[in-house]
Amino acid sequence: MDTGYHSKKTGLACTGYAKQEALSEKPTEQSRKIIPDFMSETRLTVTITNPFSTPVTCSQSNDVCSNSAWDNLTPGTVIQPGASGTFTSQSNDRIFCEWTDANGGVFQMAMTSPKSSSNSACGITPRAGLQAYERHGTPVDFTFILGTANKADWDNGSENQGNIIAWGACS
Repeated sequence: MDTGYHSKKTGLACTGYAKQEALSEKPTEQSRKIIPDFMSETRLTVTITNPFSTPVTCSQSNDVCSNSAWDNLTPGTVIQPGASGTFTSQSNDRIFCEWTDANGGVFQMAMTSPKSSSNSACGITPRAGLQAYERHGTPVDFTFILGTANKADWDNGSENQGNIIAWGACS
Protein backbone atom coordinates (compact mmCIF):
# COMPACT_ATOMS: atom_id res chain seq x y z
CA MET A 1 0.00 0.00 0.00
CA ASP A 2 1.33 3.44 -0.91
CA THR A 3 1.39 5.60 2.21
CA GLY A 4 2.97 8.61 0.57
CA TYR A 5 1.28 11.93 -0.02
CA HIS A 6 2.22 14.80 -2.25
CA SER A 7 0.53 18.16 -1.78
CA LYS A 8 -0.60 19.80 -4.98
CA LYS A 9 -0.85 23.11 -3.10
CA THR A 10 2.62 23.21 -1.54
CA GLY A 11 4.63 20.69 -3.52
CA LEU A 12 5.73 19.04 -0.27
CA ALA A 13 5.82 15.27 0.08
CA CYS A 14 5.15 13.19 3.17
CA THR A 15 5.40 9.49 3.95
CA GLY A 16 2.94 7.83 6.30
CA TYR A 17 -0.46 8.92 7.54
CA ALA A 18 -1.34 12.00 9.52
CA LYS A 19 -4.22 14.10 10.69
CA GLN A 20 -6.63 15.43 8.09
CA GLU A 21 -5.55 19.05 8.52
CA ALA A 22 -1.94 18.20 7.79
CA LEU A 23 -2.24 16.01 4.73
CA SER A 24 -5.49 15.69 2.90
CA GLU A 25 -8.89 17.21 2.51
CA LYS A 26 -10.30 13.69 2.05
CA PRO A 27 -8.75 11.39 4.67
CA THR A 28 -9.23 7.67 4.61
CA GLU A 29 -10.32 5.70 7.67
CA GLN A 30 -6.72 4.50 7.93
CA SER A 31 -5.31 8.04 7.99
CA ARG A 32 -7.61 8.98 10.87
CA LYS A 33 -6.22 6.17 13.02
CA ILE A 34 -2.47 6.40 12.47
CA ILE A 35 -0.47 9.49 13.38
CA PRO A 36 3.25 9.38 12.60
CA ASP A 37 5.93 10.21 15.15
CA PHE A 38 6.56 13.65 13.65
CA MET A 39 3.04 14.69 14.70
CA SER A 40 3.23 13.67 18.38
CA GLU A 41 0.57 15.02 20.65
CA THR A 42 0.94 17.55 23.43
CA ARG A 43 0.43 15.72 26.73
CA LEU A 44 0.46 18.78 28.98
CA THR A 45 0.41 22.53 28.96
CA VAL A 46 1.65 24.55 31.92
CA THR A 47 1.02 28.24 32.46
CA ILE A 48 3.34 30.06 34.84
CA THR A 49 2.13 33.45 36.09
CA ASN A 50 4.58 35.97 37.50
CA PRO A 51 2.69 38.35 39.85
CA PHE A 52 5.91 40.01 41.05
CA SER A 53 7.27 43.43 40.12
CA THR A 54 10.50 41.85 38.84
CA PRO A 55 11.13 39.14 36.22
CA VAL A 56 11.39 35.44 37.08
CA THR A 57 13.82 33.13 35.33
CA CYS A 58 13.71 29.40 34.66
CA SER A 59 16.83 28.22 36.46
CA GLN A 60 16.33 24.49 35.76
CA SER A 61 14.17 22.42 33.45
CA ASN A 62 14.90 18.87 34.46
CA ASP A 63 14.62 16.14 31.86
CA VAL A 64 16.20 13.33 33.90
CA CYS A 65 13.12 11.15 33.36
CA SER A 66 12.69 11.90 29.64
CA ASN A 67 14.90 12.51 26.64
CA SER A 68 13.16 15.76 25.73
CA ALA A 69 10.80 16.88 28.46
CA TRP A 70 9.89 20.40 27.32
CA ASP A 71 8.95 21.56 23.85
CA ASN A 72 9.57 25.26 24.52
CA LEU A 73 11.15 25.76 27.96
CA THR A 74 14.87 25.96 28.67
CA PRO A 75 16.95 27.38 31.51
CA GLY A 76 17.22 31.11 31.05
CA THR A 77 13.62 31.57 29.89
CA VAL A 78 12.28 34.79 31.46
CA ILE A 79 8.71 35.78 32.38
CA GLN A 80 8.32 39.53 32.78
CA PRO A 81 6.52 41.16 35.76
CA GLY A 82 2.75 40.68 35.64
CA ALA A 83 2.99 38.34 32.65
CA SER A 84 2.48 34.62 32.08
CA GLY A 85 4.33 32.03 30.04
CA THR A 86 2.79 28.92 28.53
CA PHE A 87 4.94 25.84 27.97
CA THR A 88 4.17 22.40 26.55
CA SER A 89 5.46 18.86 26.68
CA GLN A 90 4.83 15.72 24.67
CA SER A 91 6.38 13.58 27.40
CA ASN A 92 4.33 11.20 29.50
CA ASP A 93 7.18 11.02 32.06
CA ARG A 94 7.57 13.16 35.14
CA ILE A 95 9.00 16.57 34.26
CA PHE A 96 10.29 19.36 36.46
CA CYS A 97 11.08 23.06 36.33
CA GLU A 98 12.42 25.63 38.75
CA TRP A 99 11.92 29.39 38.65
CA THR A 100 13.79 32.04 40.65
CA ASP A 101 12.92 35.67 41.31
CA ALA A 102 15.20 38.66 41.77
CA ASN A 103 14.92 38.39 45.57
CA GLY A 104 16.24 34.83 45.68
CA GLY A 105 12.83 33.13 45.85
CA VAL A 106 12.82 29.60 44.41
CA PHE A 107 9.73 27.89 43.00
CA GLN A 108 10.05 24.21 42.11
CA MET A 109 7.35 22.18 40.40
CA ALA A 110 6.76 18.71 39.01
CA MET A 111 4.08 17.35 36.69
CA THR A 112 3.09 14.42 34.51
CA SER A 113 0.37 13.27 32.15
CA PRO A 114 1.01 9.53 31.95
CA LYS A 115 -0.70 7.24 29.46
CA SER A 116 -1.62 4.57 32.03
CA SER A 117 -2.58 6.51 35.19
CA SER A 118 -3.86 9.86 36.44
CA ASN A 119 -2.43 13.31 35.74
CA SER A 120 -0.40 14.68 38.63
CA ALA A 121 1.36 17.90 39.56
CA CYS A 122 2.78 19.50 42.66
CA GLY A 123 4.47 22.59 43.85
CA ILE A 124 7.56 21.06 45.44
CA THR A 125 8.09 24.36 47.21
CA PRO A 126 5.12 25.55 49.31
CA ARG A 127 4.52 28.76 47.34
CA ALA A 128 4.97 27.47 43.80
CA GLY A 129 1.28 28.32 43.36
CA LEU A 130 -0.21 25.17 41.81
CA GLN A 131 -3.89 25.71 41.03
CA ALA A 132 -6.61 23.02 40.83
CA TYR A 133 -6.27 20.69 37.83
CA GLU A 134 -8.03 17.75 36.13
CA ARG A 135 -6.75 14.32 37.12
CA HIS A 136 -7.96 12.73 33.87
CA GLY A 137 -7.79 13.74 30.22
CA THR A 138 -5.13 14.75 27.74
CA PRO A 139 -3.84 17.28 27.21
CA VAL A 140 -3.95 18.46 30.80
CA ASP A 141 -3.57 22.12 31.72
CA PHE A 142 -1.57 22.98 34.83
CA THR A 143 -1.40 26.54 36.19
CA PHE A 144 1.07 27.93 38.70
CA ILE A 145 0.80 31.43 40.17
CA LEU A 146 4.24 31.97 41.67
CA GLY A 147 4.40 33.16 45.27
CA THR A 148 0.94 31.85 46.20
CA ALA A 149 0.03 28.79 48.23
CA ASN A 150 -0.45 25.50 46.37
CA LYS A 151 -4.17 24.68 46.01
CA ALA A 152 -3.63 21.10 44.83
CA ASP A 153 -0.99 18.39 45.19
CA TRP A 154 0.45 15.29 43.50
CA ASP A 155 -2.47 13.03 44.46
CA ASN A 156 -5.28 15.58 44.60
CA GLY A 157 -6.26 17.84 41.74
CA SER A 158 -8.66 19.94 43.77
CA GLU A 159 -7.12 20.24 47.24
CA ASN A 160 -3.72 20.43 48.88
CA GLN A 161 -3.08 17.64 51.37
CA GLY A 162 0.68 18.17 51.15
CA ASN A 163 1.50 15.25 48.84
CA ILE A 164 4.61 16.13 46.83
CA ILE A 165 7.45 14.29 45.11
CA ALA A 166 11.15 14.98 45.43
CA TRP A 167 12.94 17.07 42.79
CA GLY A 168 14.08 14.73 40.00
CA ALA A 169 12.22 11.65 41.33
CA CYS A 170 11.42 9.67 38.18
CA SER A 171 9.25 7.04 39.85
